Amino acid sequence: MISRAVSKCARWKGALSSWRKYECPSQKIVPESPLMSVMSTRWFAAASLLLILGAAEATYLAAEHYAVGGYGFSLDDSWIHAVFARNLASGNGCCFNPQEEIAGSTAPLFTVLLAGWYLIAHEVIWGAKLLGMLGLALAGLFLYLAGERLANRATAWLAVALCFVSPALLIANLSGMEIGLYLVSPCAALYAWSRQKYGWMITALGLGVWLRPEALLLLAVGWLAVPKERRWVMLGIGTAFVLPYFVFNYTLSGFPLPLTVLTKSRKYTGHFSLVYLQETQYLFSTYHWLPLFALLPVGFVALFKKAWWAAVYPPLFYLTQWGMQLTSASFHRYLHPMLPFAYLTMAFSLVWLAGRPPKWRSAAWVVLAVLLIMQARTAYHLRWTHALAVQNITDMQVTMGKMAAEVTAPADTIATCDVGAIGYFSGRYVLDLIGLVTPMQSFSQNMRERPAMLAIFDPWFAERRYDSTFVDHYKYLAALKLNQNIVCGYETMSIYVRDDRYDDIAVRFQELQMNSP
Repeated sequence: MISRAVSKCARWKGALSSWRKYECPSQKIVPESPLMSVMSTRWFAAASLLLILGAAEATYLAAEHYAVGGYGFSLDDSWIHAVFARNLASGNGCCFNPQEEIAGSTAPLFTVLLAGWYLIAHEVIWGAKLLGMLGLALAGLFLYLAGERLANRATAWLAVALCFVSPALLIANLSGMEIGLYLVSPCAALYAWSRQKYGWMITALGLGVWLRPEALLLLAVGWLAVPKERRWVMLGIGTAFVLPYFVFNYTLSGFPLPLTVLTKSRKYTGHFSLVYLQETQYLFSTYHWLPLFALLPVGFVALFKKAWWAAVYPPLFYLTQWGMQLTSASFHRYLHPMLPFAYLTMAFSLVWLAGRPPKWRSAAWVVLAVLLIMQARTAYHLRWTHALAVQNITDMQVTMGKMAAEVTAPADTIATCDVGAIGYFSGRYVLDLIGLVTPMQSFSQNMRERPAMLAIFDPWFAERRYDSTFVDHYKYLAALKLNQNIVCGYETMSIYVRDDRYDDIAVRFQELQMNSP
């Protein structure tokens, strides 16, 4: 009887010890410290992180409003999502030009959600921004819960704080693109994996494919992280998400991935270019306080021991992008999906730094506080980069779209290399000279369709000088020029008009100029 009671007490003692270990798994590795005592509760951690995120978002939105007197998007591609969402909400189907369904959206799930917002509010700017902000907040929540289980609350807090003071992610989630919402996928998957909920993990990664085509890589890596005895079941779950995605794109455009992927694969051949390395260096050195990256080697080892697939994903993703892309695009947005796990890797250095001899411990916390403060300072200064980008798109593409709506007729076709805002505000049929939302053709083939107006970056289309249709039938009308361009393809967008439409459009253009304030 006594032996049974002793045995039961031992089991209860073991369970209590296990519960304490869950509350702070790295208690033996990370001794008591001022930072750990301050962040001893989830409520305090959540409140402080929400305060950081709210302050960062408000700062960037205030800079945006100051620059343009309102709000907008920092990328023209965001307006492509807006056109698809508006057409979908209006019952025209998945199309950019009405009645021409096409797989032109890289993020069908984002487009559907934005269409739902449009049905309610009849606008897209705040819908896209709110989806981005909500996505970053949810990604931070899941990353925190995962970091807490894999290490401790201090590590989890630092990882999320780095996400919330990352200029790259702040610009991305306010840009009107899907990246903020996509980040929920890997972070939720990591949390599910830490709880051994592999079905939920693959579900999160499968949904991510509907937000970014590159998510297929993370889905494959995540599947390898599933225990062998569960992989066949998880393969079925993953296929249930990926197969409809392939069918959806193939049905609309005859290619299993979005049309943008096919177009860029034909147009660009990067293959480990030096340009990509230069852009990566710019992302690291300008958008971050560079000493942060000294944390990566130690953090990689610490994270690899806990969740190897989360540790290897950032370098693997980078190598894949480097081999496939010539450029990392505006604000290096093609690299953004790897950043949350990169920040988690930095935070895992905390496990090592705070576990050093006691005489180093206080210094380690001071160093980490300085790193975070300096990164927040970097984010604060780069708010004007976001604001200037919104100003660029507003002053060029949005202005061009509104002008085209005034000077052209409803039946006119506009050919352009930046289709987003021009398509959204003009309400005209748009011929995409790049091939993102209409089939990719040569410049000469596009000219044979006789668009009424062209809005192009001249350096992109040097072949226009030798195209007989363009030379014989198009006249220069005007140009829009930016004083300080950081995001558009070129600082000047030229307007050319077909000869038989020139007089009418020129008259309307002059009247518009005279009536402009």
